[in-house]
Amino acid sequence: MMKLEEDFIKYIESRSLFNLTRKVILAVSGGIDSMVMVDLFQRNRIPYMIAHCNFGLRGIESDGDELLVGAVANKYSVPLVAKCFNTREYAQKHKCSIEVAARELRYEWFAVLAVEENIETVVLAHHADDVAETMLINLCRGTGISGLHGILPRNGLYARPLLFAQRSDIQEYAIERNIKYREDSTNKEEKYARNNIRMHVLPALKKSYPEVIQSFSKSASIIREQETVYRKAVDDLLLQITEKSERHIAISIFRLLSCVSPEVALFEFLNPYGFNSAQIEDVLTNIEGQPGAIYRSATHQVVRDRENLYLSKNEEKPVAEMFLIENIHHTIHLPIALNFQKIENVMMDDIKNNEPNSIVVDADKLIFPLVLRKWEQGDFFTPLGMNGRKKLSDFFQDLKIPSHLKSHIYILESNKKIIWVVGYRMSELVKIEKKSSNYLKILVD
Repeated sequence: MMKLEEDFIKYIESRSLFNLTRKVILAVSGGIDSMVMVDLFQRNRIPYMIAHCNFGLRGIESDGDELLVGAVANKYSVPLVAKCFNTREYAQKHKCSIEVAARELRYEWFAVLAVEENIETVVLAHHADDVAETMLINLCRGTGISGLHGILPRNGLYARPLLFAQRSDIQEYAIERNIKYREDSTNKEEKYARNNIRMHVLPALKKSYPEVIQSFSKSASIIREQETVYRKAVDDLLLQITEKSERHIAISIFRLLSCVSPEVALFEFLNPYGFNSAQIEDVLTNIEGQPGAIYRSATHQVVRDRENLYLSKNEEKPVAEMFLIENIHHTIHLPIALNFQKIENVMMDDIKNNEPNSIVVDADKLIFPLVLRKWEQGDFFTPLGMNGRKKLSDFFQDLKIPSHLKSHIYILESNKKIIWVVGYRMSELVKIEKKSSNYLKILVD
């Protein structure tokens, strides 16, 4: 048994990458790495099927790759599923590079295929040189500890049983076993950063440090262990300085700035929600500025208030601007569930109007149709218990309502006058008096 073959099994078992008796999906491109991987699985009688992606980027070359993969699947009588992608169209539609498009397409398909085939593991042919290249790329781009842990041996659905091997080991194995493979012509194009690192940077490093690939692999392994400790500390810290609710996650500005490293804490808090380093630095730089600043990622927004940063999903456009309520029998469900109940045989003194989700009003003071809408700048009303009018913006400021929650507040109008800031305060205009005879409860379900 060759050393690579022996180390292959040891590596899988030592890291519990997958069960050697259960079928896996091999992602096979037709290149040397994946074709050697097929040979190793075949020789060790590990059950597998093959998945091949044809990205249609190299014309007849791409078709040749698919033919070779099909030939080896036929030779070993193993199932093969091949899929063609319009990668350029995807890249244009999603405004991303060809490399990103190919990556997203294949990983999305692998995930779907695994579910369809009821298979727990997709096996990829990354090796030790890939680890070194990835770490160097991430260093050049600027990265934290997650960018330095290299390529993980097992990451969710995906396993990489060749990470122990160098490219030279794989090439030697392919020669000795007379394994056929296809060379991707784009691997020699220097416009790609990874190709430049592989062809120029690593060879230069090897002149001074012959064991540089092993060193990168060892460092990646150490960093992965350190990252476990780091993650535990970060998770504990975020629990101390954040509070979750249905609508948002709030992070205390005071507690954040009191951390040993506010920069690290804020990065770990926001980065998982799509915020990049520049945005996070901007948030921290201006964290003690005027309240109300908003920062957005593709999916979320951060609003800076006086005491907290509020993280929430990006707002969706309202279904409609105004919602008419024709009479007390008209129950609505959008944008909020609002209904009406007549109250009978109740003394005035027993009426309570301090519940946030309901009010009791003098029904005779209402003029239908009522209008439910979101509040706007310039709106004013007469809060219950006051004589004069008050701007809603000032009312919200008095209550210290966070900026990002203000945009979700609705008001109920009668005859173009606000009778209820829903969930907060009713108006003096519709309050029950001694002469009132018809009581109506309006509530949010």
